[in-house]
Amino acid sequence: MEIRATAARVGCLGVCLLAIACALPRQAVAANERAASRPTVADARELAEVLATIRRADEPSAALAAYVRGLSLSPDSAELHRAHMRKMLQSGLPQAAWAPARRLVLIDPSDGTAWGVVGYTHARRNELPAAFSATMRAAERVTEDPGVMYNAGRLAAWLEYEPPAPVASEARAALQKHRQQWMQQEAFLEGFLSMEAVYADREHRRGEIDLQVQAAREELSGLETEARTIDAELRERNTEIGEIEWGLEEREEELDDVEEDLYDLSTTTRGKGYLRRRRRELRREIEEQEHLLEQKEAEVRRRRTEGQGVLDEYRRRRMALERMQADAERELARYRPDSDWKPPAVDGVVTPLRPMPERTSQPTGAPVDAEAHARTRVKLAELYLEHQLPGRAVEILRKLLRDYPQTEATARARELLSSATTQTTQPAE
Repeated sequence: MEIRATAARVGCLGVCLLAIACALPRQAVAANERAASRPTVADARELAEVLATIRRADEPSAALAAYVRGLSLSPDSAELHRAHMRKMLQSGLPQAAWAPARRLVLIDPSDGTAWGVVGYTHARRNELPAAFSATMRAAERVTEDPGVMYNAGRLAAWLEYEPPAPVASEARAALQKHRQQWMQQEAFLEGFLSMEAVYADREHRRGEIDLQVQAAREELSGLETEARTIDAELRERNTEIGEIEWGLEEREEELDDVEEDLYDLSTTTRGKGYLRRRRRELRREIEEQEHLLEQKEAEVRRRRTEGQGVLDEYRRRRMALERMQADAERELARYRPDSDWKPPAVDGVVTPLRPMPERTSQPTGAPVDAEAHARTRVKLAELYLEHQLPGRAVEILRKLLRDYPQTEATARARELLSSATTQTTQPAE
């Protein structure tokens, strides 16, 4: 019994050791994966240098190159995306702040400036429901940002004056909650009044256009009445002409009978005298009726010509009215709030816009090898494409393929170049 118990204990111990042995490789792999996913001390130091480079960069292109390098170290670093976003805003390039801001709101939804950039970009694209939602989030977080609050005021006016828009209920509730407080702020009030002025101008112009359209329609109505009058007259004259022609036929038939009776030998002398008088009367009546018929036909021809002129003028005026209405729609569409948006501020200052840099300068520091430089250029091209600047991407990629044709990055560069070239050849919407 003791031997069997000892054997049982040894067997259980063996099973436990086997389980531990099997689990060790899996735990080691998981530990290695966790260690690989965590930035090393060296990576952290390099990321700190990247952040410092972005913050002190004199040129946006240098900051962009450092940002690309930072993405390879820590793509989910909120500080990296925040630093690059702020640098682009300070450089007057809010369109280049779109990519880091869009990532930052996913990593750190409490960043009001990032929401402001997202809202600003949607507003510039005239995607106002999305702009409204993002800007209300921004306004709740960075109430003192003049750019964000200006845009929030404009979007509040847009929501008030436009037909019901499909905006998020949370954003609408945020505006209702803070509207009275925000209206006390100069930037919000300025934005609201600027948008209100846009709609006031539009309504004033719409009133002027409505008066012009009404006058044109009244002219058309007058021409239509005149055309109907001429048409009624023509119908009446044609009826009169028909009656005259019918009377002429009867008189001509009677004249033929009179002529026949005059030459009849059985007709008495007195009868012939009557027939001669009747023949003269009939000839005179026929002559008078033929003259009247000519007058009526001439009048019909004249009124028909006048009627055709009225119809031609009616068609011309109607086409002019249709053109006026189409031009009015286009003119009123120009009052749409798709401009005059302000980017978020950095440290309370809204930087005026400037175009994206024409050329990308080399970042200062130690030289890099061809492979690393080519990879960096590919990343730059990807970012330019993401910023919807295919022309700059084409320049970078063509230079890369010319200067570094033997690097591993050329395959990706050719793929991106094909995509960028296609974008540059597509017509603008």
